[in-house]
Amino acid sequence: MRMTRIIRPVWLRPSACPLGRCSPRGCASPKPCTLGSVGGYRYQAALWGLRATGRLELHDLTSAEADRMAALMAQYQDTPMDLADASLVVVAESRTLRRVFTTDSDFYVYRLADGSALEAVP
Repeated sequence: MRMTRIIRPVWLRPSACPLGRCSPRGCASPKPCTLGSVGGYRYQAALWGLRATGRLELHDLTSAEADRMAALMAQYQDTPMDLADASLVVVAESRTLRRVFTTDSDFYVYRLADGSALEAVP
């Protein structure tokens, strides 16, 4: 099994928020929510249901994207940048996105290939 089959960026439409508290401007939860911390496996199963109905898109990384992730993780090794952060940056670059959903408070440090910063939501 390839690692990119297991760990991939997830692009969730705000209308698909399992808690019903998110909007296009971000999560309205008082604390950043994760599926596991809020609802355990029941919410994780709901996430897979969203994929099955087309409301959630999983991105298969290309070899070039995986290489770029490795380069970013080396560049930011003192921060450090983890695999999830690197995947968000790389997919944003490849899809020319400027806004990503993350609860990582250090995400503002990372830069795209053109030197610009991503807008982190919430």
